[in-house]
Amino acid sequence: ARNLGNLERHVASASSRGISRYIVRKSGRKEEAEQQCSQRLGRVPYAEQLQSNLTSTLRRCIPLAIRLISDSTTT
Repeated sequence: ARNLGNLERHVASASSRGISRYIVRKSGRKEEAEQQCSQRLGRVPYAEQLQSNLTSTLRRCIPLAIRLISDSTTT
């Protein structure tokens, strides 16, 4: 469970960085990206699309991550 929590934190951190870069590209304003991304993921611009993409990615990746974690703890 602890390793899954670490995975969730890494995903959230990567997602926040991705949103920040996307907002900078779309708006050209770093301040706006920093303001949007200082909040938790929620109803920020583009979050719905990102959440949809992230959800499908997590559905594919989490079983693999759990398998890798359990393999590494049994060896």
